[in-house]
Amino acid sequence: MSKRGNGEGSVHRLPNGRWRAQLTVGFHPETGKQLRRYRTAATRKEVVAALDELRKRHAHLPLAAAPQTLKSFADAWLATKASQVRPRTLDSYRGTLERHVLPKLGRTRLEDIKTFAVQQHLDHLAATIGTRTANATRTVLKMMFTQAEKWDMIARNPMTGTEKKAHKTKPAVLWEVDEVKRFLETAKNHRLYALFYLTFLTGLRIGEVLALRWTDLKGDSIVVSLSVDTRSGRIVESAPKSEAGRRIIALDAGTLAVLAEHRERQRAELVALGMQPDQQPERMFTSHVGKTINASNLYKVYRTLKQQAGVSHARFHDLRHMHLSRLIFKGVDVRTVADRAGHADPVLTMRQYVHAFDAQRKRAAIPLEDLLDEE
Repeated sequence: MSKRGNGEGSVHRLPNGRWRAQLTVGFHPETGKQLRRYRTAATRKEVVAALDELRKRHAHLPLAAAPQTLKSFADAWLATKASQVRPRTLDSYRGTLERHVLPKLGRTRLEDIKTFAVQQHLDHLAATIGTRTANATRTVLKMMFTQAEKWDMIARNPMTGTEKKAHKTKPAVLWEVDEVKRFLETAKNHRLYALFYLTFLTGLRIGEVLALRWTDLKGDSIVVSLSVDTRSGRIVESAPKSEAGRRIIALDAGTLAVLAEHRERQRAELVALGMQPDQQPERMFTSHVGKTINASNLYKVYRTLKQQAGVSHARFHDLRHMHLSRLIFKGVDVRTVADRAGHADPVLTMRQYVHAFDAQRKRAAIPLEDLLDEE
């Protein structure tokens, strides 16, 4: 080890050939243990330069605070992310940490978190809950520890050696035409019939359809500009992630008629509750008392109607896949389908719905004499 003067840090070579520098920046107020910051680099010259920069940064700072637990650091990290990400994303980060990380590792000191312990925890999540949850947890932890590394709070990111779990996405279940008709016929007398009808006819995501306002209905089109998330127990509105998500979707006369009938039914419900006839809720689809519908309640209605209709299992999101697949089957060009779906790139649409292009492939099998026919 190459030592410098007192308070100047030290430099040594690691077994893998890289160089590491360490600097004492203070002492624990209770135990008296040294609090250190670290830097690594490929060459001694680079690590010395990094050490000099680290020393300058801490030259006028007071003694570092006591070591943080993973829980206390998670709180600080979430506070910084609040101004950087959308509320829905922040809720997702917080939920992942509170459900899948902090109960097990929250009291562990940040600097004591090791790669093997994290990998074991991720393996346990994958085995007991699922690979999707394990991978989502890994992603959040990786972001958090990367920030801790940038803030000089850990010597090494324990997430660097962890492995992502192989995950197979469940394929969409696409109902046959008769199943779609059977489901809609079953739902016809339900107060949310128009919601299911509109979802089939537009491919809207659940957050988008629940966020629709009557003011979004412009003539024979709807303007998609909002999404709502109700998973946190409160209504969180957010704009689409990309500009492509803000879109105008044209409606046919039949769909407009269904919406008009739904509007009258909604007004009648509110009158029955004692509201004035000219009062109208902001949302296009509401609960019995005129409030924004909670997604979990909609899922319950959907499952009940599926059972009554006797159709095969399909997630609510699969209604979107059914719509877009049928557009492709009907020969609608991929750019128009992508625009209706809110995809920024038609290539994404083609990759996700490659199965739906079978009919077009068969139509392209034109005999040579027909292909060369100039008439």
